[in-house]
Amino acid sequence: MQKSRKLVILISGTPGTGKSTISTYLSKVLSAKYIDVGKFAIMEKLYSSYDEDRQSFIVDIERLQKRLKEIIEEEGNDIILDTHIVDVVPSNYVDFVIILRTDPRILEKRLQKKGYPKKKVKENVQAEILGTCTYHAVNYYGKDRVYELDTSLINVDTIIRQILEIINGKGTKYRVGRIDWLEILEKANLLRKYFEDGEENCA
Repeated sequence: MQKSRKLVILISGTPGTGKSTISTYLSKVLSAKYIDVGKFAIMEKLYSSYDEDRQSFIVDIERLQKRLKEIIEEEGNDIILDTHIVDVVPSNYVDFVIILRTDPRILEKRLQKKGYPKKKVKENVQAEILGTCTYHAVNYYGKDRVYELDTSLINVDTIIRQILEIINGKGTKYRVGRIDWLEILEKANLLRKYFEDGEENCA
């Protein structure tokens, strides 16, 4: 891990789990540089095409990684990366990966309220149920740097406190594996509702 720089914290998760709110707040608490990776990619035209069906840009990961790497190497302050794409920078550049998780029943309502197309709501809820973003984060960064926080009902101040615990080496209880929506929904007989006629995708 390079230590000529300060901390790089990646906040990820399915859309609607609170990434932007938490990341913005955390950047103020830590006096860190905040980067909304999605907006950054669009601003710098680091995309290859636009998906009309999902109403989103298809990011050019290689070019995005290169640009973010440059910023991390140049920046003197801590950096907060707000993104649903977990592999946005080389693995050795990130100190902590925080995956925000939300009860799929609550997430569905949030995304509907945001005006997401029905297909995109379903895909994102499926991804959250399966923990797809956590899976990709662990696969890319390794389990030791990845943590999960439940943002279903907890307020922002509490989530920030939990993240600070993690940064200070006291986040063992937030390790991957503590959140299992599959089990919860199966017990509630709700899995069929979310997986009929659909494929799971991480948005």
